[in-house]
Amino acid sequence: MALAATTIDKYLKQYAEPDITDLRLSRCYDQVLVIPAFDETWENISTVWNTLEDHFLCIIVVNSASHHPITEQLFQACLRSGKLLGQGRNWHHIQGKPDLLIFNRCTPDYFVPRKQGVGLARKIGADAALKLISLKNIATHQINITDADAQLPDQYFEHRLAPSEAALLHPYYHQTSADESPKYRQATLLYELKLAYYVRGLTHANSPYAFHSLGSTIVVNPLNYAQVRGFPKRSAAEDFYLLNKLRKTGQLRQLSSAAIKLSARPSTRVPIGTGQGILKLLDSTDALQSEAFYNPKIFDLLKTFLMVLETSWLQMPGLSKLDQRLFNYVQREVLETKIGHLRNRCNSPEVFRKAILQWFDGFRTLKLIHFLRDQDLPDVSAINLVQVPWLSGPEGVISRETTLLKNLGLLPATDIVS
Repeated sequence: MALAATTIDKYLKQYAEPDITDLRLSRCYDQVLVIPAFDETWENISTVWNTLEDHFLCIIVVNSASHHPITEQLFQACLRSGKLLGQGRNWHHIQGKPDLLIFNRCTPDYFVPRKQGVGLARKIGADAALKLISLKNIATHQINITDADAQLPDQYFEHRLAPSEAALLHPYYHQTSADESPKYRQATLLYELKLAYYVRGLTHANSPYAFHSLGSTIVVNPLNYAQVRGFPKRSAAEDFYLLNKLRKTGQLRQLSSAAIKLSARPSTRVPIGTGQGILKLLDSTDALQSEAFYNPKIFDLLKTFLMVLETSWLQMPGLSKLDQRLFNYVQREVLETKIGHLRNRCNSPEVFRKAILQWFDGFRTLKLIHFLRDQDLPDVSAINLVQVPWLSGPEGVISRETTLLKNLGLLPATDIVS
């Protein structure tokens, strides 16, 4: 516990955002929830927690990079939602159901830098949660993070991190309203299939980085959060990069509880993500024919490559027998030399194996996948996934991917991929 306190104290002193410097609250809570908010209304954001009855504090970081009337109206609505309990440099503590801690990053003195966007907003909120945990204002030592367009299940706060776990990941699904067009619902299903397929492919390849990377589903261990120096200050993919770092410090556990409902609205608020992904599919003449999925052969090659990496303690074996595309990658990245340097720093096969899998992380995995895609393994359409054997679940269990393929009409309702 002393080491944890030292790590967290060091982070708060050296790496936390200045927004939280003067943060002090007069109340204590069981849990804390962090939400970045841009281009949202009070009516929407208040549905995030309306099924929750727990005693929790909701931290909302209202942010924009320039004058944005809807976001500024949200900030004012948050301030009007209850009695003011306290305030500081750019934060307001509001009594309500639940109590709110509102950070103003949406007015001229506090605009977020455009390139830092949602990453900075999440970091401010999580830094504030970490400080309140350190000050004993929050009883449960975990930082719950979601988005302003999510709807949380009533059991949301029931899950607890084990000491060895860096994060928990809630299940999710994207919901559409009854009045949406069939094309819109199809695009939503395809986008969700794309996310699930990628993680399933990594699982097939035995990658330790096979997890969903959605900022709206994350629960972070405060110690691990401090160890990796918080959220990257990026306008997109901040969730992917945070989880990539967290995985090197502990386990990430995928929960199998009630799912978080996420909005499937098309959006251009961030350069990548759900909104952009659905917009791209909506623009397709025939979304089912849209080549939006990595070639399944790539994940077979990735599986071979990871096996070679793990057994390269003595030497890089079987290079001459590697698929030519993997051999090209090894040559281009000068991997034999890099792995040799890593091997020299390890004193046992076990230490080396851990080091090699930390070095070849989720980001390097994605770079290899893109390299292989460019080596005559182009993207495929959803139709091409029907015969992929590893998309099915264990015998007698229908996988999520199979269900999505059925909902898209690509598999008969009675068929299970074998």
